[in-house]
Amino acid sequence: SVGPRILVIDCAASDSGRGMAALARDLLVREGVQATVLRLGSTAESFAQLVRSWVSAHGVLICTPASELGPGGALARAIDGLDCSAGLSRFPDYLADRVYGVAVCGNTLLAEATRRALAGRLDRMGLVDSSSFAQLDRHAGYFEPAELGQAVCSATSGFVEQVENVALAVCRGVRDLRAGRVPRFS
Repeated sequence: SVGPRILVIDCAASDSGRGMAALARDLLVREGVQATVLRLGSTAESFAQLVRSWVSAHGVLICTPASELGPGGALARAIDGLDCSAGLSRFPDYLADRVYGVAVCGNTLLAEATRRALAGRLDRMGLVDSSSFAQLDRHAGYFEPAELGQAVCSATSGFVEQVENVALAVCRGVRDLRAGRVPRFS
């Protein structure tokens, strides 16, 4: 049997966002998961890679900055494209039955709105919410170090641990789904 595969989608344009995805990937690898980070771009090749990676993954973890209008830019276009391509397919649930997690950082209110919008959209697409621990919206910015991997950030804000908790919840959710302990999309 193939081990668990989790796709970590990196939507951030800043070093701190790449740090968030890298934190998640590193924890998943330590847990024995095949974790792939896909830096989301807006090209057709990037979208094709996203579809291939999503279809082959057992779980998806989206790391993104907050946006006023919910998921922004390339992420919004990618989710719209995935949802539309699934709807046009003879197999509309080919993107479903994957566990998901969402880690959003930015302004507190915007982060919560972005997380809710993403979770709602992924729920409607038939993905499986692994648990409340797999959804994070947190302000990480003005008073915290830019590099989320620094020990000082870990000691002062807990953000590193929270991102790792999201990754761990997705990992556990994937294992539970593959073991039949979580109902699949019908």
